[in-house]
Amino acid sequence: MSSSSDQPLLLSVCLPTYRRPELLALALDCWIPELAAHAVAVELVVGDNGACERTRALVEGAAARAPVRYVRHEANLIYNGNVRRLLERHVRGEYVWICGDDDFVHPGALATILAILRTGSDLDYFYLNTRYLPFGAGVPGDAREVESSPHAVLANPDTRSRRLARTAEIVPLDPACFTGVYASVWRRRDALAAYTRDAPLVAFETLRGTFPHACHVAENFLGQPCHYFGAPLMTVSHQVSWRDYGPLFSLHWLPRLYDLLAAQGVPSAALAPHRRAQLRGAWKKLAYLRRNRDTPMGRPFSFRQFVASNWRFPEFWRIGADAMLKNQFTRRLAGRP
Repeated sequence: MSSSSDQPLLLSVCLPTYRRPELLALALDCWIPELAAHAVAVELVVGDNGACERTRALVEGAAARAPVRYVRHEANLIYNGNVRRLLERHVRGEYVWICGDDDFVHPGALATILAILRTGSDLDYFYLNTRYLPFGAGVPGDAREVESSPHAVLANPDTRSRRLARTAEIVPLDPACFTGVYASVWRRRDALAAYTRDAPLVAFETLRGTFPHACHVAENFLGQPCHYFGAPLMTVSHQVSWRDYGPLFSLHWLPRLYDLLAAQGVPSAALAPHRRAQLRGAWKKLAYLRRNRDTPMGRPFSFRQFVASNWRFPEFWRIGADAMLKNQFTRRLAGRP
């Protein structure tokens, strides 16, 4: 039931993937009934970085039941490049929702989103509350079990859906501060600006490359009104990459995003609880990054930058309570290995 019409749609769901057909199959089981119920307004476009025949077969099977299209990239464009290519060449919606192959939409989510998109035409940004499966919890083997998983954790405890006068009001609610792109529905023009502003956007090398969408939100939307979907509309899996990505995210990139938010006028009182939470138990993350400093997940991390960014916060000095880590701090600051 894939559509070839050139008529614009209200919403395009972008789903980049790379050689994870098992997860993609589970995700599509969730998406297909949602898409089929709203075929005249929504499409899902799968961007395949891996040129995987099983992925192609899965998507073509889904296209017989819902408005799903398959886009094969001849080379691995990495996540940002995959999203950029979909936005530039393939999606047709006025609004876009960029998800992943391990994100599982809840029943009724599209109806909820479309109703607000149709009545909130003056808004450019919409924030979605989500749940997540912590690392090690495991992904249910049946799509019907994802939403009811007892292991899933609510990302933001505030479940009241409402219009917010300023997008900045989300910051106290969201410990990750916009870094989950799957939590954003926004106009295609803005998503395209976020993913094409700098070329190339290489993940794990710059803040903008790692979170182009978060930077765009911080620089353009904080003073604008938005809609907050409080009831969780998706369950996100952190099973594959979070163990490696988490330390770099919380100790390196998130503090830099806090600085960007502060520069845009977000009060320090709104950022302080998040910073405290991320620095709690940081010595374990530091040890992990030091062990893996020659890997893509570790290379961008700078110990000196970490010290310079955090020494003024009490939580930094609590990290030094561990005697061994104190010695590591001293050696590194003195320039010794």
